[in-house]
Amino acid sequence: MSSDSDSTRRLTSIRFSTEHLRGPDAFDAWHEHLRPIIDLEPHEDGSSSGHHTMDTWELGDLVFCRDQSPGGTYERTARRIRRSAFDHYYLYVLKRGMFWYVSDGAQNSGQVHEGAIGTVGLDSIVKASHGELRNMDGFSVFLPRDRVPNLTAALDAACGGRIAGPLGGILSDYLQLVERRLPDLTNAEAGGISRSVIELLSACFATEREPAEQVKDLILDVKKQRVCRFIQSQIMNPKLSVDFITRSCGVSRSSLYRIFDEDGGVAKYIERHRMRRVLDVIEDPFDNRNIAQIAAELGFSGASDLGRIFRRHFGHSPTETRKRKRDEVLGGAKSEPRSAINTALRNSYKYLSPKS
Repeated sequence: MSSDSDSTRRLTSIRFSTEHLRGPDAFDAWHEHLRPIIDLEPHEDGSSSGHHTMDTWELGDLVFCRDQSPGGTYERTARRIRRSAFDHYYLYVLKRGMFWYVSDGAQNSGQVHEGAIGTVGLDSIVKASHGELRNMDGFSVFLPRDRVPNLTAALDAACGGRIAGPLGGILSDYLQLVERRLPDLTNAEAGGISRSVIELLSACFATEREPAEQVKDLILDVKKQRVCRFIQSQIMNPKLSVDFITRSCGVSRSSLYRIFDEDGGVAKYIERHRMRRVLDVIEDPFDNRNIAQIAAELGFSGASDLGRIFRRHFGHSPTETRKRKRDEVLGGAKSEPRSAINTALRNSYKYLSPKS
């Protein structure tokens, strides 16, 4: 039985790196590291001699690998597969660079596949292929075949392709969110994430028109994460509206209202986060713009409009807030406990926003 300290302990990663090696030695070490899965050869132009890294996490029965490499050509031969003890599918997401590969002797034999940045690709390490990687930054999720016994026929047929469609996009969003959060996750959370990945993958290949009931909440949560990231990036855009969000994020108005129901609606969510940003500007002692300028540049109709909304949120006017903050800074006064708490609360939403 795991102790409480075990369950709250951060996930540990295993890092492979060639930073201490140079030239051919670095590539040889990279080759040896991946030998159980593929055979690598360097690019003829010498570009493969750069730095290679791979971080590996175990999330329940899934293996999550984040890798960066200048690349090379590779081959996964039938002989290599026969000698391997692994029988895993893998999902991969390309963040930067390019790769292509050709299936050898499988259902899609001879077909050329190309990676697309941000899209989830699917393949199996028991299927022969050859291809090329260049300047690659991405991650892969390996899952044992016997972990998804009811999906093997569908996954085998889809190997070598991309998981497209709305649910494929949601799966991509979720995997990228997990990838950003890996250093912060605990052992107790790993099993839940493993189950969520399997549930989303199952939903992508479900024959029913509607996804399974158990993944509906997860799908809505991933949609909300994607919309929240977009709102944060556009928070001071005067065009930010329900219609603007639905067009940009590819979600329906009904979905948008549903996922922000607990926040009092999407308009309330936007207003709260917009005012947090305004407060940061108002409290900046080095920002000398007058309130009318700030209002115009941050998408409000005027100083009175900004002042009315600001007072409703914070209980005092922008001018009063600015004066009090500058008096604290210039006078060297210590912040009141309430001010420190407010600062912590404002910062908390930044932590919840996806890390870059």
